Amino acid sequence: MALRKTALVILAGLSSLSVACGGTSDGTGSAGGNTTNTPAPGTCDPNDPTIPCFKGKAEPCDTLPNTPYPGNELCLKPPEDGYQLHVGPANYDDPAELKKWELPAGGFPNQGPDVNWCYYMKTPNDQLMYTSEYYAHMRPGSHHYIMFGLPDGTNVPDSTGPGDCADRNLQVAGGANFLSGATREVQNAAMFGDAPEDQGLGSPVPAHQQLNMNLHFVNITDHPVLQEIWVNMINKPADQVTDVVKAMEWLGGLGMAIAPSQHVTLDSSASKCTAPMENTRILGVTAHMHANTLRVSMYKQAVGEAAPSLVFDDFSWSEPTVWRFNSKIQNPAPDRSTSKSGAAMNGIWLTNPGDQFSWQCEVDNKTTTTLTFSDKAYTGEMCNIFGMYSQPKATSPWLCFF
Repeated sequence: MALRKTALVILAGLSSLSVACGGTSDGTGSAGGNTTNTPAPGTCDPNDPTIPCFKGKAEPCDTLPNTPYPGNELCLKPPEDGYQLHVGPANYDDPAELKKWELPAGGFPNQGPDVNWCYYMKTPNDQLMYTSEYYAHMRPGSHHYIMFGLPDGTNVPDSTGPGDCADRNLQVAGGANFLSGATREVQNAAMFGDAPEDQGLGSPVPAHQQLNMNLHFVNITDHPVLQEIWVNMINKPADQVTDVVKAMEWLGGLGMAIAPSQHVTLDSSASKCTAPMENTRILGVTAHMHANTLRVSMYKQAVGEAAPSLVFDDFSWSEPTVWRFNSKIQNPAPDRSTSKSGAAMNGIWLTNPGDQFSWQCEVDNKTTTTLTFSDKAYTGEMCNIFGMYSQPKATSPWLCFF
């Protein structure tokens, strides 16, 4: 697996988040320990190709943790209007604390190079809040983080380190809402831009929302990495929100058992998704698969259409693209003959009751083990579509399974 590249990703809809005014909630206490100097004042550059900087929203730490691990420069200062979620060491001076978050060279013995774990924390807002953008930094070795908001009334003790994910699938099936996520070291998402139809988009978060932060790190290098992320949530005034954003969570291949050397295409056409309400707007979609998947494709079939038509093809398992749909964006066209990822749709995408959707994954099992639905990047697979939709009064995630 290639190590995560840094990239700026501005999303029109793939960022239903949580936000409050002021404060920092890191779940582990404030950062401490030895530090090194940050870039000189006045060098905050939003067009920096390595780590874009956004004044008041995503700026480098005043002092960077002086750890022996790669990625110190990714440390984020909390935002001016919002709050920060931090998962990682509480004290950089404590060797035992650092060790707790370390992924050794090549991974843990008898577990392989990758680990998938969950971390429970709560948002610090005292009342319902809205957001429309976030800025996420993850240290090298990250495969992804996914933030789930658990259903109202759920209360889980705050974590103090990487923990078990045994309850995550039941939480998702029980209505957990995908709130934000990243598949790159630097991934920034905003639901606003120069498209007029995006100006009123916002995502609600209840007071003290219970979060399940799912993280996946991979280390195929000859040195240890630190499993750490910073996510800055930015406030969206409630009186500016006209359309509520909620998640699309489509999980596929749940019962897969793909034998070694078997080349198959998993297909959801026997259990298609249906749009939840009229005038549902699909804002953005992206694939989520692992190393043995060659291609993920999504299809739509509107009422009255004779056959499904392609939405997108994606051929990159490690860095799939977020395909956005508004009046300003022109997506590149896909090309299967050259394995070029692309979307066959553009413009504002409104669905209606009865419209149906399907997706598929082409999997070539190059391993010596049978592939099942699993978090393992190399010895397990997933055939998932994630995304965001909006409605004036959207209340729940859009769930589909096959």
